[in-house]
Amino acid sequence: MKIGEAGDSLSLVRVIGAMVVAGAALAGIGYLFDLIVGPAIGMSGWWTVFGTGGFILGGMIQATREFAVPQPAERRALAAAAAREQAEARSAAPAPDAPPSREQAETIEKAPASDA
Repeated sequence: MKIGEAGDSLSLVRVIGAMVVAGAALAGIGYLFDLIVGPAIGMSGWWTVFGTGGFILGGMIQATREFAVPQPAERRALAAAAAREQAEARSAAPAPDAPPSREQAETIEKAPASDA
């Protein structure tokens, strides 16, 4: 397994890193919210709420990116199943412009021609 693929040894590190970065980014937005809106509503400390939300959101997004993607073996199995279904669908329904089979061609040739 190559580094950078989902499920490698650094997957958890990337998830935690995304959690910290998103937490810090939203904590900064929360700090601005504290400066602008906090005095108007008489409440401060919104940076902690935003930071915690960012921490959770960052973890959810990165974990989804890491682990919700089908692995190479799963992709091959899904592609094989899709190919099998397509082959079955093709064999079940003959092509509309298919030439007549040999037996059908012989019966057509033996049929008497109608003289009108």
